[in-house]
Amino acid sequence: MEKKNIYIDESGDTGYTKKSTRYFILTAVVVGDPFVLRRVVKNIYKFKLSKKRTSILHTYNEDNVVKNKLAKEMREKDLKCIVFILDKNKIFVKDPYRYLLNKIIIYFSTLKVTQITLAKRDTRKSYNKNIINLFHSSGMELQFSDPALEKSLQIADFYSWSVFSHLEYGYSVYFLKLKDQIILR
Repeated sequence: MEKKNIYIDESGDTGYTKKSTRYFILTAVVVGDPFVLRRVVKNIYKFKLSKKRTSILHTYNEDNVVKNKLAKEMREKDLKCIVFILDKNKIFVKDPYRYLLNKIIIYFSTLKVTQITLAKRDTRKSYNKNIINLFHSSGMELQFSDPALEKSLQIADFYSWSVFSHLEYGYSVYFLKLKDQIILR
């Protein structure tokens, strides 16, 4: 069985107020070779630096020139993107983040995945430890990482932003460019 490397990022918020987003999603990018994603990020950095932009890729802050270049490069890569969606107009849960993580555990445990990298989100050590234990009890190793350190998470951010923009705002330009690689759950 081919080893799968999984990188997860989020979009939306977990709140249920009038100002909250309707959707909260966790996006898992699945790739055999993580260096494929890291090379793409490195290429985008070089491109951005030539335009005097910052060296970290955070899709929300990028212009369409960078997003189009990234979409073009990603369409050529052998990967899948599985998006776990919570529509807060239909489902109320106390902890949307953990709710979707449980769905991820169920999905990936059937595929015999052993390691997942999750974008560092919460600084509460006890909460993070509980999340790590949740994965560990299902036979998976979870590591938190900063997207500045684990470049592959920046690609997960791009897919997450693309799907979230499609769902939340009807802005589907990048979702449509990447849809052959995306599975909505």
